[in-house]
Amino acid sequence: ANKLGPAGVETDDSGTVTRVDRDGDDYVYSRGGYLERFLNYSVGGVFQGLAGFGIGELGIISMLRTQVPVRVAIGTNHIVVATTAVLASVVHVFGGGLVGGHTMDLATTPWNMVVWTVPATTLGGQIAPYVSTALNTQTIKAGVGGLFAAIAVALFAMAAGGI
Repeated sequence: ANKLGPAGVETDDSGTVTRVDRDGDDYVYSRGGYLERFLNYSVGGVFQGLAGFGIGELGIISMLRTQVPVRVAIGTNHIVVATTAVLASVVHVFGGGLVGGHTMDLATTPWNMVVWTVPATTLGGQIAPYVSTALNTQTIKAGVGGLFAAIAVALFAMAAGGI
């Protein structure tokens, strides 16, 4: 009815974005910080290709550092991570002999992991927006920070040979 622009988004002359969700909540942020986000996503992309993680972690941190609201940052990050994951999977599975350094092909794909991982990820991705709507933004920030801290500790322990 009285939504802003296409999909409830409007940008004023100074670059301030106002986004309105289905519930009528406003999210206001600046379009600044592109260079920081670009660099973090680039570094994250390298780690994603090398180790299978990184683009999501560095992306969400850079968005939050550049004052993008938590819910907008999480939603945008999901799109980036999903697209990257699909493209990387296609290269790893189908580009085995075509791309140097890749030996995986359809015959050597660990389908037993795919069968369980894809449905679990899809289900979690559908549940997460409802959970995030029910939680306070500060709770989400604290939870994401705690999760990243736990991941960091686990990675250091693995690198040291403890796990």
